[in-house]
Amino acid sequence: MIRIGKIYEFESAHYLPNHKGKCKNLHGHQWKVEVVVKGFITTVETSPEWGMLIDFGELDNIVDPIIDEFDHKVLNDLLPNPTAENITLKLVDKIKDFLPASVTLIKLRVWEKPGKSYAEWRSE
Repeated sequence: MIRIGKIYEFESAHYLPNHKGKCKNLHGHQWKVEVVVKGFITTVETSPEWGMLIDFGELDNIVDPIIDEFDHKVLNDLLPNPTAENITLKLVDKIKDFLPASVTLIKLRVWEKPGKSYAEWRSE
C-alpha cells in the first residue's frame, strides 16, 4: 500500500451568514487543497502505469475540473454556509465519485489561509 498526494489552489470569495465576527462580510481567500490517495502500485512491467498508484496527470484530470467549479466564484452561490469545513466535505464528495476503484481518497485538507488555518477530512 502506498500513499500519494497533490496540492491544488484556487481563489474565491465567501461570507458566513450567521457568523458574529468579520467573516459575516464578503471577503476573499487564496485556498489551498491537499488531496491524498492510497492503493497498490501497478506491478505489470509492460504497463505505462508500472510503479504508479495513479498518474499525477490522471489525478489532475479528476481534481482540476472540480477545483475549477470553486475558482473565482462567490462560494455562497455553491454552498449556503461555505465554511472551510463545508467546502472540505463538498470536495470530498465530488472527488471520491471520480477516482478509479483501485484508488481510495484518505485525506483532504483545505487551507483558508495557506499555512495558517485549515479543515481536514480523513477516512478513519
